[in-house]
Amino acid sequence: MNIIIYSATILLALAGILKMVGIKPMVEQFAEFGLPKIAMRLIGLAEVAAAVGLWLPGLRQYAAGGMVLMMLGAIANHIKVKHPISQSFPAILVLVLCALIVAFG
Repeated sequence: MNIIIYSATILLALAGILKMVGIKPMVEQFAEFGLPKIAMRLIGLAEVAAAVGLWLPGLRQYAAGGMVLMMLGAIANHIKVKHPISQSFPAILVLVLCALIVAFG
């Protein structure tokens, strides 16, 4: 279970930081989704907060559950704009890791 938690933490922290910093590919992707930059930064903040929450046993399942919901939204946005499945892979991976954390804690 530790490897799953570590993997989810790293992925969420990196993705969150990239969104908060506002790198060009993220800005372009969120514009394609029809979402403003502030939404991108708030989602990034939520991802970083979830990464921290995964390290705290009392918050772990809540953080993972929140990310399951957020990743479902990310996947839905990719589908909405007709991205190839490969662009959804990071969200799918985080979804699976966080679902495992929710299920087996």
